[in-house]
Amino acid sequence: MNLDNAEGKITISKPSGGGIDHDNEYVEIALIDSTSGIEFVSTRILMADFARALMGLSHVEMRFDFHPSLVGKTYEHKTLIVPFERRYAKESERIKIAAETLAPFEIDGWKGRVGDLFNGHRYTKNGQSVTFTRYVDSQPCDEGER
Repeated sequence: MNLDNAEGKITISKPSGGGIDHDNEYVEIALIDSTSGIEFVSTRILMADFARALMGLSHVEMRFDFHPSLVGKTYEHKTLIVPFERRYAKESERIKIAAETLAPFEIDGWKGRVGDLFNGHRYTKNGQSVTFTRYVDSQPCDEGER
């Protein structure tokens, strides 16, 4: 898959309020891939360092998170009714129960949301309504489809 000239979005924000260290205010920057919708690069940079970079001081040091594995892939989702007898389970038991219950449905890269299995609002008379998601290789499109 060729990612040259891939399309995406950038967001630059200055969080405020709730628990922000006002002596060390920072800017958050994220790059989002348009195809998959994932945030594949994110960073927090001190406001003073951001200002230095913005005003022409090149190569300002920073740290960032990089998650390239899903860039260029297409996000898919579906909802299935999974037969499941609701019961109380401790958090430590839920992962094992979910793995066993969802395994027959988790084929071809589909992954079920564990929380849906134990959510009373997703109960139906035939089982639990569970959302499954996956990322697949994007299919090339004609220039006119963009």
